[in-house]
Amino acid sequence: MEGAIEPELPISDAHHHLWYDPLYDSPYFVEDFVADANRGHNIVRSVFVECGDSYRTEGPDFLKSVGETERIARLAPRSTALGGPTIAGIVASVDLRLGDSLDEAIDMHALAAAGSLRGVRVRVGYDPTGTVPAGYGERYIPDQLADERFRAGVRTLGQRGLSLDVFAYHLQLQDVLGLARAVPNTTIVINHLGCPLGVGSYGAGDHQTEVLRIWRGSITELSSTSNVVIKLGGLGMRRIIYEWPETPAVSSNDIAYIMSDTVRFVIDTFGPNRCMFESNFPVDRQSFDYVTIWNAFKKMTLKYAPAERESLFQGTADLTYNLLG
Repeated sequence: MEGAIEPELPISDAHHHLWYDPLYDSPYFVEDFVADANRGHNIVRSVFVECGDSYRTEGPDFLKSVGETERIARLAPRSTALGGPTIAGIVASVDLRLGDSLDEAIDMHALAAAGSLRGVRVRVGYDPTGTVPAGYGERYIPDQLADERFRAGVRTLGQRGLSLDVFAYHLQLQDVLGLARAVPNTTIVINHLGCPLGVGSYGAGDHQTEVLRIWRGSITELSSTSNVVIKLGGLGMRRIIYEWPETPAVSSNDIAYIMSDTVRFVIDTFGPNRCMFESNFPVDRQSFDYVTIWNAFKKMTLKYAPAERESLFQGTADLTYNLLG
């Protein structure tokens, strides 16, 4: 097991989950997150991102997701009480096509979040070939990002000082680009590097070369839209670019060697002040542990100036999600 390098470097973990339901492998409680965060890295603050857990079982369908926000707001003080990071932001799940009911839904999440609501996430990843393992394209709604009802909801987020997180595959990044151009006053946060697929029909050889060509082109275009920022992470998901072996344990040197060019391409294209690192835990623990991934991020960024690294590890997340209040 690796020890943390550069333990003094402050970090705002821009993306993690907590859940009761074993969505991937096992529950991940706030105690688990604190245990991971306290293993040597200086994790100061974090952002919880919706994961479809703990929904209400009664009441209107459009308010059932408030149950998840309520649970995280109750758990957040326990993180700090245990000596862990401040869970300073909540990104919730809200159907942005609600029209006249949207403000009510946002109001309910804001009330439940007790001042910590920072945005809404939509998951639009979809594989038309059907070769990416089942479950990875959940909640896909065809052409959702181009739906004017949806876009009106995204504009409402911007008017209310909230951002939109988007979990899309590389296949949908052109749709994200169209959305970003249509809603210039709302900040859009691309999750997990824009998820260039590396499984199914998008695997090794010429297929992977084509994936990276398409992905790089879309990332370059997206960088020209000033309202888009991007999260650097999700590297441990069993779908993105490189599928890590289950054994032996993956080291931070392995991750840095294999992924540095991809991660640095995004940093150099968007600029450090529009990029933020994320653990994506516990999803990414399928492939490596919490200390290892932050060690890898630190090794990948040694060539950058101190101010640039401050943005990557803390500043961009703090600013994007207003984590300092």
